[in-house]
Amino acid sequence: ARQIEAAGASVLTVHGRTTEAGEGRKLGVHLADWSKIKAVKSALRIPVVSNGNLVEGSDVLDALRYTGCDGVMSGMGLLSNPTLFAGLEAGLAEVELERHSRSDSAAGEGDGGSDDG
Repeated sequence: ARQIEAAGASVLTVHGRTTEAGEGRKLGVHLADWSKIKAVKSALRIPVVSNGNLVEGSDVLDALRYTGCDGVMSGMGLLSNPTLFAGLEAGLAEVELERHSRSDSAAGEGDGGSDDG
């Protein structure tokens, strides 16, 4: 992933299915390992999009929270649930607020916590 970023990619989409897990296709199982996607996101500075294991709207929010990715995409989940992304505005806003709160907290830790100017 770092080589892709170094080569000039401006965004990367990652489906966290390993070669071994890919064999599950024969059984109708398509599981992505979000921890692998999270590791890629942590290693890069460019935006990363998570792909995999999105069946319900709550999965979208869970994927964003767990992986820290900048977005999600879905293929198979949309085939079985065309309204997968419908009605997620409030949840997406909440995820964004959580991220800003964490980044503000992290920034405050680095300056000794003093804000009395």
